[in-house]
Amino acid sequence: QPLSLVLEYLTKGVNESDLIIGIVSAVGTEYKRVTDPLTDRLQGFGYTVKDIRVSSILPTYHGNTNEYARIKHYMDAGDSLREKSRNNAILSAGVAKEISKSRTTNTSKTAYIVNSLKHPSEVEFLRKIYGDGFYLIGIHADEKRRRQHLCEDKGLNQNEANELIKIDEDESVDHGQKTRDTYHLSDFFL
Repeated sequence: QPLSLVLEYLTKGVNESDLIIGIVSAVGTEYKRVTDPLTDRLQGFGYTVKDIRVSSILPTYHGNTNEYARIKHYMDAGDSLREKSRNNAILSAGVAKEISKSRTTNTSKTAYIVNSLKHPSEVEFLRKIYGDGFYLIGIHADEKRRRQHLCEDKGLNQNEANELIKIDEDESVDHGQKTRDTYHLSDFFL
């Protein structure tokens, strides 16, 4: 059980401190197949688990129920914020602020699952802040499976799925999404 081995490593010797677990996965990856059992296991180790969506830092999508438009909105908003701020780690700064705001004065152990990091600078920023308390898990799914999930489960057509997959993988601009480069920084691969 790869997930069990990851959790055993993460919780050994640090049971009294918070864990920050970053997730990096390409668009269309069924990340909940990892994050749901991860949450259950962490709770079994006595952690309170809090999910932080990186997209929650961005302006909310108020469009229709079109999943393609929703995903594209958040991709574009992240790119725009990185470009305007001239800081490719800006979304991680927002995540750190959310973590800080959600911390309580009680002594319960908390694990924060940060989903989904898309730029190497975001990982670098979180590692500087949280040091040994930060781990990055790369969740892999092959492109065919991701495309199938986007089309069959999310209602995108093939062209929309292909476009999002291409954008997500490695945009040509520095402030764009760099999921492939971010994925390679993972401490664990599932």
